[in-house]
Amino acid sequence: MHGFNHCAETNEVGVSPAYQNKGIGKQLLDALFAHAKNLGCQEAWVLTSWDNTPARRLYKSRGGHEEPERPVYFTFDLKERAT
Repeated sequence: MHGFNHCAETNEVGVSPAYQNKGIGKQLLDALFAHAKNLGCQEAWVLTSWDNTPARRLYKSRGGHEEPERPVYFTFDLKERAT
């Protein structure tokens, strides 16, 4: 995770296929966001590829807002997020 002007940027969050659909990805994102917020970040960016549908679905389910560009960026407002 890289902090930049109160932003945290993460390039992909991955879970091994054997462990997918067990809530691990959600827990990883929540832990990343809590850590970023504790560092003073007000926004988080997560990058994924356009064809990574499972990741895009996960990021949307955690409140991410998909940016209309490729590669795909999701932004998360951390100011109102519980730690």
